[in-house]
Formats: sequence, C-alpha cells, structure tokens
Amino acid sequence: GEIAVADTWNGRIQVFDRRGVFLRAFGRFGRVEPGSDDASDPQLFGPRGLAFTADGELVVADTGNNRLLYVALTGERRRAVGPVVDWPPALDEPTGITWDPNGTLLAVDLWNQRVLRLDRDARPLAACSSRPVTWWSIVSRLTAGSSACPGESRSRPTTHATLSAPTSTRVSACPDSA
Repeated sequence: GEIAVADTWNGRIQVFDRRGVFLRAFGRFGRVEPGSDDASDPQLFGPRGLAFTADGELVVADTGNNRLLYVALTGERRRAVGPVVDWPPALDEPTGITWDPNGTLLAVDLWNQRVLRLDRDARPLAACSSRPVTWWSIVSRLTAGSSACPGESRSRPTTHATLSAPTSTRVSACPDSA
C-alpha cells in the first residue's frame, strides 16, 4: 500500500511507500475558477483531510476550493463534490474526512459548523450542525459531563456537543454496544 500526505500549503498531495520513500506528488497550488477544467493536474488550495474509498480512490478535502475531490493515486481527477451540495449552504472549507463502518463518508464543513454524512456516491444523507460558541463552553460540556447551555441545569448529562470551527473526525473501531 501507499501512504498519501496532504501537503497543505504547497497545494499538493505527496505519495510515499510504506518505508517512507517518496514516490510522487500531484496537484498544484491554486483556486479553482467556476467552469475550469483541472482534471489532469488538480488545483488544490490548502488540502487537509484524506480518506481512501473501497475502490482505492483518494478523497481530498480541498479546503480552500470548498470541495471534496475524488482522485486516483496518480493524481487524475475523477470527480468533485462542492462547493454546492444538495442543500444549502454550500461547502465552506471542508477539512477532515473519514469513513464510518457502514461506508458513509463523514466530512467536516468548518465554517458551516457541521459534519455532513455522504453516501458512497458522495450524495448528502444528513448533517449535524450547531451554532458557534466560546471554547470554554465546549470544554465545560466535555469535561464536566453536563450541559453548559443557558437555562439548562448543569447537573443534566450532555447529550450533544456544540461545534465551533470543527476540523477533523474519526470513527472508532469499537464494536456496537447491545
């Protein structure tokens, strides 16, 4: 297998073998203009998250171009999702991406304060979003195990977390609880 690395501020993806030996790089730093064709040498503006599909395609969270880009490991562009998805608002700096055990792609949409769920064909299924709050409010919720929302009891267990500038997501390998 090969290892792909998002080289964010060089606007490219670097590919290495398992020993860490450089194999190739693809992409060039730049903004994609509407209607442009960057199929043979994709323009990347601050790529961050990476995830492989079951078919070996690489999904790139092309943050500054507000899209998810599907490419072959040679760099050949297969398709792009965004900036507009099936419901508003348009993608606004996707950062982290990962697959869940059911084959659903989870994409963190930074400035829309949401996590999108997309099917294997990159069609949106759902979104989890919330209003931005201060950092201390999030820390309070996660560390105290109680709600920090105004008007709610602080002894009530947290059943949700508010997102503020989310950048990454991962799914644990833990088995489902019965």
